[in-house]
Amino acid sequence: IRWLTGSTLLRLNSSFIVRDYHVAPLLVMTRLCRNLLLHFCYHYKNLYFCSMKLPIIAYGDPVLRRKATDIMPQEYPHIKQFAEDMFETMYAARGVGLAAPQVGHSTRLFVVDASPFADDEPELKDFKKVFINACIEEESGEEWPFNEGCLSIPDIREDVYRKPTVRISYYDENWKHHEETYSGM
Repeated sequence: IRWLTGSTLLRLNSSFIVRDYHVAPLLVMTRLCRNLLLHFCYHYKNLYFCSMKLPIIAYGDPVLRRKATDIMPQEYPHIKQFAEDMFETMYAARGVGLAAPQVGHSTRLFVVDASPFADDEPELKDFKKVFINACIEEESGEEWPFNEGCLSIPDIREDVYRKPTVRISYYDENWKHHEETYSGM
């Protein structure tokens, strides 16, 4: 970046700014460089960037260790747009699930689109949901391994042991309360 623009690249609140005394003639080049950074996947400090709506926070960032807080409807009037941005980010990173802390928001929200598993389990064909303030009410069955990855730890996969049946309560993006039981993947 310095070679192309003669500027210094700074990180500020998960976005990039350019500091230069001669910014005006370099404005177009600066935007081009910023767009290239966001288009191609780069690791910069604790952020993992791809061409997506929201930056995915990488392993090691304190937001991933912090206990997420409940979401209240009046605090998030644009929750539907935020959930859509999370879906777009998840798809760009080729994931099937994404939690709000992974995009820098320490709130109890996650999105899931399990349709890639529809070949193995046909009932997952149209499984695309937003889970707000989810709470595990009950788990049952014998734990079994499933090889999973995490978008905050790119290119690492490991067997995760879970019970096959779980009953959870949650709110959807329309603030409708649900209590549902899921089995399998």
